[in-house]
Amino acid sequence: MLTAALLTEADLGYPYSRQPITHPTDTSSTSGCGQLQALNSSQSTSSQGLDADALFTAGTTGPFIEETLTAENSTDLSRDYTAAAAALNSCTDLTVTSSGTSISFQLTPITFPGPQSTARRMDGTYQGVAFNGYLVLEHIGDVAMTFTFLQVYDGSSQTAEAYFHQALTKIEQVLNLSHSPTAPA
Repeated sequence: MLTAALLTEADLGYPYSRQPITHPTDTSSTSGCGQLQALNSSQSTSSQGLDADALFTAGTTGPFIEETLTAENSTDLSRDYTAAAAALNSCTDLTVTSSGTSISFQLTPITFPGPQSTARRMDGTYQGVAFNGYLVLEHIGDVAMTFTFLQVYDGSSQTAEAYFHQALTKIEQVLNLSHSPTAPA
């Protein structure tokens, strides 16, 4: 059922296409944000709830959108969302290394339209090209969404916010959920 709540190519429109997702391997790592690293390590060794994810690109230079949904019982989800939000809130810099390539991001707080959102704007450079993006956590009922948007050549958050709102609305409609009043902001 979670898969049906994910954005699709039809939702996003042309020129977006769905891409295969490769999950991090032992050759992938993050550094620069100890709390987020610790959280990722502890979650990789614990049992998680049901997950569904989708990755889209609008060509070789993007924008790129990744959406991940996780469903857990209320107690576990509340605990996990609180820990993830605290970890993200603690980060000001983050470096992701995969297959020998490192990309460093500067993270700054930003407000996104979801009432339970915890969000960061990400600014970085890859091979001399400046890009930015947004990493957003949202808590909707017994589902958590992680929404990532990366773009080149555009510093505005408007496109990211529009797709985030579209994803949030679809989750609420397909899964018949509303925002949890007890989820931390």
